[in-house]
Amino acid sequence: MAKAPYLGRLKLHWCIHDNFPVLDSPTCPKCQNSTIKFNVTPPGDIRPAFERDLARIRSTINSTFGEGLGQLLLPHDNIYILNRTPGIDLSEEIIANGHIYGRFIYNVFKERFEFHPRAVGAQLLLHFAAQKNIPLKHTINMHEDSVPFILEGKSILAPGIAEFDSSIENEDICIVRNDNRYLTLAISHVDGSTIKKMVETGYGKVAKNLKNQRSSLSIPEFLSTIKKQSWENVYEVNKTHMDNIVEESTRFIQKTIQKYPTNAIAVAYSGGKDSLCTLLLVFHAIGPKFHIFFADTGLELPETIENTHEVAKLLGMQEHVHIRNAYDKFWDLIDHFGPPGRDYRFCCHGLKAQRINEIIDDVAPGEKVLSFLGQRRYESFSRAAEERVYVNSFIPQQIAAAPIKNWNAMEVWLYILHYPHIVENKRVKVPVNEMYYHEFERIGCYLCPASDLATLKGLREVHPEMMKRWDNWLENYAVKQHLPRDYIKYGLWRFKHLDTQWKNSFEKQGIEYGSFGFETPSLIQFNTNQTDTLITGKINLPVHINELENLLQALPGETFNSNSVLRYISRQLEFQLDKSGDFSIHPQTTEKTISKFLNQILALLLKTENCANCGVCEDICPQNIIRIKKMVTHYIPVMVPSVESPCIHCLKCISHCPLHQKIKEN
Repeated sequence: MAKAPYLGRLKLHWCIHDNFPVLDSPTCPKCQNSTIKFNVTPPGDIRPAFERDLARIRSTINSTFGEGLGQLLLPHDNIYILNRTPGIDLSEEIIANGHIYGRFIYNVFKERFEFHPRAVGAQLLLHFAAQKNIPLKHTINMHEDSVPFILEGKSILAPGIAEFDSSIENEDICIVRNDNRYLTLAISHVDGSTIKKMVETGYGKVAKNLKNQRSSLSIPEFLSTIKKQSWENVYEVNKTHMDNIVEESTRFIQKTIQKYPTNAIAVAYSGGKDSLCTLLLVFHAIGPKFHIFFADTGLELPETIENTHEVAKLLGMQEHVHIRNAYDKFWDLIDHFGPPGRDYRFCCHGLKAQRINEIIDDVAPGEKVLSFLGQRRYESFSRAAEERVYVNSFIPQQIAAAPIKNWNAMEVWLYILHYPHIVENKRVKVPVNEMYYHEFERIGCYLCPASDLATLKGLREVHPEMMKRWDNWLENYAVKQHLPRDYIKYGLWRFKHLDTQWKNSFEKQGIEYGSFGFETPSLIQFNTNQTDTLITGKINLPVHINELENLLQALPGETFNSNSVLRYISRQLEFQLDKSGDFSIHPQTTEKTISKFLNQILALLLKTENCANCGVCEDICPQNIIRIKKMVTHYIPVMVPSVESPCIHCLKCISHCPLHQKIKEN
């Protein structure tokens, strides 16, 4: 698996002398000692661990390694940092006292949370278990004469085992020891019952030695140097850094307003930490002289709606809040498009973007709006690549600007929770979406395909009534599509295409994924007798000639309709299609251009047959010449160009259509 890249600069340092995380400084602002650069796993979006996060981690450590060890390893009177790491589901490094203690994951195949210790965490568990006389689970005790081989990195072999935990399962992370002496960590190849047989016969490879997890750290000495800290202390130590990034973002906001003068300034609010941080920064920079846009997709959590009103009330901006609700539109869309995916987010465009467009039409009809967004580079590849000021083609009237693009999550939280926010000359406590304190890292639509299974599992516990509707829909969808139970179990509805990481994981588990619905039948069949001057084949979709003729106006060419045969001629090719789906192309261009053209034809045919009335093409058309027409049994988009407003062949009505997004890679 390729190593994940950092999406932004790594800012975490650690002052060993005072046991503080220090942001972006080689020197501790408090004691002036040199700090240690902390190499967390990319992308490096570190954040504070909240008490509910820690409660779940402690509980998992207790059940995995021994009751009471979670509290001993992660005592309450200290601070902990979490760092999201690559994985098919929840996977976070736990950072404490200048070390990575381990990784907290959700195992989708065993449907449980797990704690995978690193060397320091494993040593501490062994130390506390011995100190408090707690039976340590998930451990393998080696004979003395096998110790040199283990320290050399050799595998864990049955003849060298003195004792082992019988509850070990295949692929468990195990602590390898010699009595109370830590040796290494290992991944088991077999379960406890098989280990028993191997030890009895004196033969077999039990586990793989993770030789990079050996350690010479003196635990008693390490524990004696730990100084307990609080997040208030952390903020004070990093105050200069926080003041600097707040000042930079404030200047950016003010300069952007000067550079892009508009009659309307706004903050696009989502109820999450990043948009809250941005809202506070804009308020700090210009006061309450802006609008608050909230696009209610109909899939918002009640805590999110509540937080939006709480924040507006705190700032005295209740009259500045503009909310548009999509109501049940999502449920209409998925009947046409199927479930949304991480690589197929029609919901963002058909629900959220359209609501923002509606708000802009109300606030500044026909004008541009400068809108500040809480987007950060650490969130995703796409957001890392975006400019700090840009225009989203789905919201053409909005100039989007990202004041916190270069902030990490820890900086966001320090600003929200500990920066002195002043409203009407009084310092105030900023209300935070309650879901962050219920073990949720991100806030958005409650069934967003970007969510991991751990988050969806948590939602079923917090809001079972909301998830029940979605689970019922998925069950019915899987039955209609003849998909196996594993399609729902592993949340595969979240993907249009199964990525390599998931494929590798399934292969490792011996799970056949060929029936999961990712191999879709081709919508085009080519005949075998192709030449350089003639390409023929058949399109496996219903062909509505008159409707297609109307939509073909989007392409720069001429269209002719006669005797149920449609001809389209451009500078690059001549295309002919009849009602049966048979087609021919006389090409004068490249294979890539022909492929792109055929995908456009497929998208237009799908629009005539399966339009969901999502409204994206209406909103996106710069000439305002597309109308969604309601037929007896379905909807159909119709182009109505005129001399005053001709089609300019921008092709956005095709490229931005969810149906085109769905088939463009097939």
